[in-house]
Amino acid sequence: CIITMSKAHEVEDTLATLGGEIHIVDPFKTFAKVLNACINKPAFYALNNWLVGSRGASLEVYEQPPIGHWIICGYGRMGMEANHALNLNHINTAVIDPHSRRRDEEIETYIEGRACAKTLKDAGIDHAVGLLAAADDDGQNLSVLLNARRLNDDLFTIVRQNSHQNEIAFNIANANMVMQPTLVTARKILLLLIAPLLKHFFIYLLAKDAGRDQILEALITRLKQRLGHKKPFLVTVNFNRSEGLELVNCLEAGHTIFLGDIIKDSRYTDKALDLVPFVIKSGDQEIILPTDDYKIKIDDQLLFCGTVEAKQLFKANINSEYTLFYLRTGKYPAVGYFMQWYESRLRKKNGNNYD
Repeated sequence: CIITMSKAHEVEDTLATLGGEIHIVDPFKTFAKVLNACINKPAFYALNNWLVGSRGASLEVYEQPPIGHWIICGYGRMGMEANHALNLNHINTAVIDPHSRRRDEEIETYIEGRACAKTLKDAGIDHAVGLLAAADDDGQNLSVLLNARRLNDDLFTIVRQNSHQNEIAFNIANANMVMQPTLVTARKILLLLIAPLLKHFFIYLLAKDAGRDQILEALITRLKQRLGHKKPFLVTVNFNRSEGLELVNCLEAGHTIFLGDIIKDSRYTDKALDLVPFVIKSGDQEIILPTDDYKIKIDDQLLFCGTVEAKQLFKANINSEYTLFYLRTGKYPAVGYFMQWYESRLRKKNGNNYD
């Protein structure tokens, strides 16, 4: 498996010829997808930001870029990808860039030059609803932001932050969205490593099928109820001997284990752990938002979102013989030689199987 970052189409084409499992992370394409999702499904954008731990992310407030006239300052890779995402949503754009590199995309106005008060006015800043500062220079992007707000204080603003060292300045700038290429890349790679099933989950949530928006809203409500204001953690667990030894032993012995059993809180069996199952991969099948009555199989893979405490308790559930027995049956197993002998005698006498 190869995971790599790319900022050029030529590099992507070369890497794709290597074969095998290759994940090419392009921060600008990733941002464009996020921007498109933010326009069409602001609830998904809020969920995505919350899961990756973006600054100020919340499941309570949704950002949604307005529809109308947009100005893009800087027409490099980020500007081009963002313009494409805006065009997909029938949003008119004006571009300001020092270079003559206009492409075939729908651009209402293309101004060659640096973004300043004059060029911003020529681009229609007075009636614009949004502005994207996408240059590869932080000072220039912040300057554009200040000039634009002075001319139109109602703008929805998106700004590119190239250096993490300028964090304080960008915090003060208070843009609606900040895109930091290195951070976008790092988060994408981290999620590929710790939560490979998240891609399938996101594809499901973003599908335009009927009722999908209601499912997304119900999921967010469930996450708020289970996790509250606690920091979310994405956890992937493989139901094999290395990660769930006792669960595998139990399945091999012929017992049935339901998902609802192992996500219980062993301290209060009428209460579930502070986690929400996202996906179960079973063979070639992905089960999205699995229910409690799902029957666990050996080598299944589970992705869930939960707290640190829930993660530890869940792993204890599937690795402790006594805890798992209690969760499955509601009874405490016999401990010690005498109690095991006594229980065996009772079973023979009553013909009962306590399991």
